[in-house]
Amino acid sequence: TVSAVFGAKTDLYVVFAALSESLGVTIVADNFITESYCGELHLPEAPLAVVLEAILQSARFSPDTLRLESTPDYIFLYAAQNENKASLRLDTGPLTAEQQALLDKEVSLSLPIVPEDKEGLLFSALPIPLHEALFPLSEQLGIEVTAQRQLGDIPINPVVFKRLRLETALDLLLRQWPLAQFGWELQTDRILIRER
Repeated sequence: TVSAVFGAKTDLYVVFAALSESLGVTIVADNFITESYCGELHLPEAPLAVVLEAILQSARFSPDTLRLESTPDYIFLYAAQNENKASLRLDTGPLTAEQQALLDKEVSLSLPIVPEDKEGLLFSALPIPLHEALFPLSEQLGIEVTAQRQLGDIPINPVVFKRLRLETALDLLLRQWPLAQFGWELQTDRILIRER
């Protein structure tokens, strides 16, 4: 259960990142959804499902336009027209034991990075271009993350991922982009975000 208070016109990416940070869970949505705002909300303690439903209703989403993917590790909300698959890994060859261990590594990710002593920072957070997100991504994932130059200006919404497999975190990060033309590949010593 959770209680939540959000001001009118709070970006939904901020709402989901703040809930993720405060609850220690991963809640993320695609750009079709997060480009909307919630209305003013004051929700007394209620189950998370009820709180999420109230947030989406306040943003005036019709239930038939949304899809929900819920696992023990994360909640992913996406629009019906989002064509992305669950896995966006483009290199499909066999993995070495070392590569598999890397993709299975548990990571937490925060964009922008949320320092322990800066409560409320997420509420002022704005999307950043991918080229600015690459360094904090690399630091937090423990492997260099690069991107094709032409993708550098694609906006990355503020997100908070808690205790996910590295592979799952990369997939969720890119599944926010509702166009099915991007993915990532594991190279010898880095991860490359690229077009298909």
